[in-house]
Amino acid sequence: MRIPLSKESLRDEELVQLYLNTRQAVYFDALYIRYQSKVISLCSRYTKRQEDAKDLSQDLFLKVLARLDSFSGTARFSTWVYSVTQNLCYDHLRRQDKILIEVVEESEFLQMNLAAAENEESFACPEQLRKSMETLNNQERKFIRQHYFDQLSIRDMAQQNQLSESAVKMRLMRARGRLRQNYIQFVQV
Repeated sequence: MRIPLSKESLRDEELVQLYLNTRQAVYFDALYIRYQSKVISLCSRYTKRQEDAKDLSQDLFLKVLARLDSFSGTARFSTWVYSVTQNLCYDHLRRQDKILIEVVEESEFLQMNLAAAENEESFACPEQLRKSMETLNNQERKFIRQHYFDQLSIRDMAQQNQLSESAVKMRLMRARGRLRQNYIQFVQV
């Protein structure tokens, strides 16, 4: 069966609604095709292994299919998929007893330039940064990761975390402050 309109002309939310109304796989397939490479890419950032990323992406699409009727449409479908993907990856890392924030290679670290956002000297020691990140609580690490590693906008973070934009900004500012303070302590040791 073919989609009556071209894939490009249907928004994600329309495809979701068409699938929910008809239960025809062609509509979900269109979403799968649209998001498959993005999901694999995001998963590989967490797992660092392409095989694990592909496995997680398959798990994700099964989970999305099973929970598609819970998609409320208050946020964009892409934000919802991103959130589900991120949570699945965090769960995967927890199951493997890995830390949530991996050591950032020096070249990536300098590109990220977290401190530049605050007009301060950049972090020069990735190992101390990793240790500093480990001292943050899960929510602080999540906010740092979403904004600096995953490059999520404040608006998208607010939607995903069901907070106001000002609350996200405040929590991000506090997390950066604690990260900076912890980093300085580790460097001085």
